[in-house]
Amino acid sequence: MQRLQLGISHRLRKIYVEEQHNLSKRFRKIIYKQHRKIYDLYVDQLKAFQRLRIISSEPLSIAAFAIFGMVNWCYRWYREDGGLNIENVAQRLIDLLFYGVLNPAEPSFSAAKRS
Repeated sequence: MQRLQLGISHRLRKIYVEEQHNLSKRFRKIIYKQHRKIYDLYVDQLKAFQRLRIISSEPLSIAAFAIFGMVNWCYRWYREDGGLNIENVAQRLIDLLFYGVLNPAEPSFSAAKRS
């Protein structure tokens, strides 16, 4: 969770995520390799969860890119001096990733899932 919190609050992420095209070819290549390492880490962790039958997402690439999107977009809207606590934001993102936006405790969730 600490890494997620760092990713949410780190202002240099804008350069890392959005301004790659302005970097030299050498630096773009370095960033691409870093992105690939992160992607591979996400997929490896998702595979481990899949082996434990915690998740069933196929293909895992969709889940991996969803994580990228969630984490990499936070710097655009999160403000450390705002009303949201970084620990709560990180936990809510984790909850969204694993449980979505539906409330599994609601009876209608079970009915919708069977449809």
